[in-house]
Amino acid sequence: MREVYGGTRAMARVEPHGTWIPVQNSRNQTDRTVADRRQLGSLPWRPSRLPMLQRRPSAKLAASLLLWGCFPFILGPNLAAQDAPKPAPAAAGQKANGKASSPVTAYGQGATEALVHAYGEAPSWAMRALVMLSLGEDWHPAGATMLVAALRDKDKRLRAFAVEQCLRTGSRVAAAIATPDLVGELVDMTSAHNDHAKARATEALHHLLPAVTARKPAEWRQWWNAERATYAAATWAPKEQQATTGTVSQKLVERAFDLRDAGLQVVFVVDSTGSMQVAIDAARDAIDEVTAILAGVTDRLELGLVHYKDSGDLSGAADLLVPLTKDHKKVRDKLAKLTASGGGDIPERIERGIEVALAKETGWDKEKNRMLLVIGDAPPHPEDEQALLALVKRAHEHPFAAGTGPVTGVPKKVLRPFVTSTIATNPSVKDTFAAIARAGGGASVMMNLGGDGGGRGGGRGAPPADATKGRRTAGQQIAEHVLLLSFGAGYEAQLKVFVDVFFTYRNAGAF
Repeated sequence: MREVYGGTRAMARVEPHGTWIPVQNSRNQTDRTVADRRQLGSLPWRPSRLPMLQRRPSAKLAASLLLWGCFPFILGPNLAAQDAPKPAPAAAGQKANGKASSPVTAYGQGATEALVHAYGEAPSWAMRALVMLSLGEDWHPAGATMLVAALRDKDKRLRAFAVEQCLRTGSRVAAAIATPDLVGELVDMTSAHNDHAKARATEALHHLLPAVTARKPAEWRQWWNAERATYAAATWAPKEQQATTGTVSQKLVERAFDLRDAGLQVVFVVDSTGSMQVAIDAARDAIDEVTAILAGVTDRLELGLVHYKDSGDLSGAADLLVPLTKDHKKVRDKLAKLTASGGGDIPERIERGIEVALAKETGWDKEKNRMLLVIGDAPPHPEDEQALLALVKRAHEHPFAAGTGPVTGVPKKVLRPFVTSTIATNPSVKDTFAAIARAGGGASVMMNLGGDGGGRGGGRGAPPADATKGRRTAGQQIAEHVLLLSFGAGYEAQLKVFVDVFFTYRNAGAF
């Protein structure tokens, strides 16, 4: 039996079979539990904003994942531990093919059914897609009902994720999870109007049923018409020990809940000197993509815009163009009108851009998640670099602290930090931008946007990559980074699966 806590009070304890039993507990006991979770790294955000059972549909989803034990490595012995044996370590940390392995516990019937329940409780397509992908490679056939529901959904995005989850399923259980309903829906999808969706559904059928000789969509339909009445899935066999990879962690889902419930504020801090026009145009194009993805996680997404130059190119070296707003079109329109100019020498006043972004005029909310995203291709002036690092570090460690001197004493209220992340568009500033992100508690990425090659003082560069040729547009690359940076470090592999499916189908015109 374990006690489960949410927010600042005890919620319930879980009996071995996952039964909710409300309990009362003292504040100090709860605080110790929160402190323990912080120490273990499973509670990076303010505890009072974590999902609780009585809050929203997303809270019910969180409770389902926790109480039914879908993530035994977080909760310890419970239903999932009984249902899904611990993975066996690979010999010398290697798979059979010689590559390093990342073993993950397979899902048995109880844990899989918990995910099916969580899928039904999920309030948005993005949440449902994340739950679907969390099945990983090895799971019980009970999860097929989730994929069937997604394939029957009017939202074509969910159909795409259902097909891809079929393709991600390991060969050990593939034939067993291929229930009549699931096979029937995949066969129907081979008649889809979109060529990419049709091709992937056909591949999924072949992956699940490799013994069937059908290859083309028409052959699968012919086979199904002949076999439908007598078809049955293979028998599922639990395995005492196995190693699988690719599941979405409980921490990732918990972070998604926090983004949804608390909201997210993102301010783009963009270098607007002459060499940056390609990046500015890419940021403009990214706004719609950011909205398309993150709006599926939280409907409380606000965006803002600050641009900066050097002292001789702009009065004050930086300016707030759009305060934080839910009207994302304002940011897009302002970026569309922003023309890169100036910047004859290399260093720019990055610290002024961040100072303007952190000012109260930007419209920050103390209760929400807050991120600054710096996009640039030039370093700060050498004499300003240490002050810049101290600025972002202070915003991260002591958000909304007045003045610039040392902060002493215990804060009256625990606040979410300002997180400063960076996108460098020139290899020469990769290390500098990485240092800024480290000081600001964020992450840094390097993007090659093409254009004029990062020269200073140029005009408009080459257009972004053509997505119709199988490559991401520059705007989609920035949107992907915004998603990854919003969730924070540690979730890149899982979120890349999500992003890859979304953009691949979107670029193919499937939705």
